[in-house]
Amino acid sequence: MDVLRQLQHLQRIQDINYNRAMRRECVFRDRDNPFDRLSDECFRMRFRLSKNTVRVVTNIVRADIEQPTRRNHAVPCELQVLLALRFYATGGFQLTMADLHGLSQTTVCTVLKRVTNAIDRLRPQYISFSNNEEMNDLKERFFNIAGFPNCVGSIDCSHIRIIGHGENGQRSINRKGWSSINVQAVSDSKRRFVNIVSHWHGSRFEDGEIDGFLIGDSGYPCLPYLMTPLLNPGNAAENGYNRALCYTRM
Repeated sequence: MDVLRQLQHLQRIQDINYNRAMRRECVFRDRDNPFDRLSDECFRMRFRLSKNTVRVVTNIVRADIEQPTRRNHAVPCELQVLLALRFYATGGFQLTMADLHGLSQTTVCTVLKRVTNAIDRLRPQYISFSNNEEMNDLKERFFNIAGFPNCVGSIDCSHIRIIGHGENGQRSINRKGWSSINVQAVSDSKRRFVNIVSHWHGSRFEDGEIDGFLIGDSGYPCLPYLMTPLLNPGNAAENGYNRALCYTRM
């Protein structure tokens, strides 16, 4: 019996050693640094922003995305921002982003959500209409472009390509045959975004909160607060109106 117990003990030890040998060792792949590896031009082509701008954005959101952990191989804040920017710029798959940066798909998903939420919380600080005290200066700057009076913003829409999926995937296909979200934006005379909407238009102009006009192209209806080009100008004054509106808007 003693010999049998010894044999059983040896068999258990062998089984344990075998299982340990079969375990996959956790391998941490080196993550290259795009700031050092890429030239300024190549960096901008891949991430849509300059190196300096990315560093500024990273410092702004650092407190929200930095992981409070002492574990090794935590994803640096700079890499988190770059990964999100690359995903925004290319619309690629998370698995592709994971392979590109030496991460797991789960980590990429977590990073994208974290960075996106951090940037979204900054929106009120950087995208907002001028207050009433600044309106006169804004109108004057617009007027100085081509003589168009009382203008406080230029409006337009753009189809932003997305990956359509799910039961409602067909609803996102546009007239050009690919999936998109029609995003409406308003900019001021300094080419800064002051309003961005991806689902419905705002109501500040309809409610009369803003004293002034938006200017848009012929795709928009002419409204009390939205001036659009005349489709068939019949005299010098109407031609002058169209030139001033179009030049100012562009």
